[in-house]
Amino acid sequence: MIEVVSTISIFIIFSIVVFFMGKFKAGKLSLALVSMIPYAYSYMILPMLWFGMVSSKEKLFTGDFLGIKSFFAVDPFSLFYSGVTALAANMLILHIISRFGDREIAPIVSSALFTTGAVLGTLFSHNILAIFMFWEMTLAGVVGLSLCPCGGYRKQTHEAMMKMVVMTSISSAFLIAGIGLLIASISGPNFDLPSLNLLSVWEKIPEAKNVQLLVMSFVLIAVALLTDAGAVPFYMWLPDYVSGIVAPPVALMLVTSDLAAYYLLGRFMTIFSHLFQTVKLTQLAIITLIATIGIFSIVLGELSALSQGRVRRLFGYSMVSDAGYSLLLIILYNVNGVFLFGDNAYMA
Repeated sequence: MIEVVSTISIFIIFSIVVFFMGKFKAGKLSLALVSMIPYAYSYMILPMLWFGMVSSKEKLFTGDFLGIKSFFAVDPFSLFYSGVTALAANMLILHIISRFGDREIAPIVSSALFTTGAVLGTLFSHNILAIFMFWEMTLAGVVGLSLCPCGGYRKQTHEAMMKMVVMTSISSAFLIAGIGLLIASISGPNFDLPSLNLLSVWEKIPEAKNVQLLVMSFVLIAVALLTDAGAVPFYMWLPDYVSGIVAPPVALMLVTSDLAAYYLLGRFMTIFSHLFQTVKLTQLAIITLIATIGIFSIVLGELSALSQGRVRRLFGYSMVSDAGYSLLLIILYNVNGVFLFGDNAYMA
């Protein structure tokens, strides 16, 4: 899995390179050429992985890292998401470089490269702790993007930033608690890192004795990811953030962390699918709850968007409704037994 490790690493390394290029007042052309290198590399690696998957007829490639078995994994679901993220972020970076001044672009390009690398790490992680690590790196990158004075600060910027940081911190706390309960319910205190890969956790969940602990784990993880995605009732920060922060960081957030939040919701719904099938009441209750959240997100987002006089706030509420549509799609997959792993991942 050297291809995945090298792709993630090159984004992180070049984010540091671009940061110091800004300190040495490099020109736009230099920044554009250097920022293109990691994206060009990903454009070679991702199709290579895709065609390798097609030719081998395997839908799930796993790889070790630092002695941890199945640390990374590649399937059609993660490859599609990573391709969309890389291409969209690349186009936005080139637009930012062409539009803004030399002093403004280096910090945001550096943060965008870091965030893209962290998102790719999230998409290709096959270990729960690796997912948590890269996801927190992604959120840190989004905060860095939002702090970049690209086009200057607005009156609402500080308030929007504060709301976003507070909600991100709350979601991280819920995610830590949810993952901790998940590990405790399937492994107890004597767990090892290789046993925390997604496929292993998926297989162990039906054997867990404490169903209540598993349900609580799912609720906490779902709340964390729904907060990051901006679904009802955790959407309050999103319209203010979209309308308060300058446009380039918002656009980059939309194609990186926002997409990755939907991806993680799909993954964790798949992990807990065995729990839903084992306990029928739990399956009915959870699916009804998630579907209700999705419907309310769509209705509130669409109706609120129609009443907005500012385009940026309209986009913010549109993102709320997008979260609702994604939730309903995830529920549809789960009800029809399409688990977003390996052989079934191409259906996503």
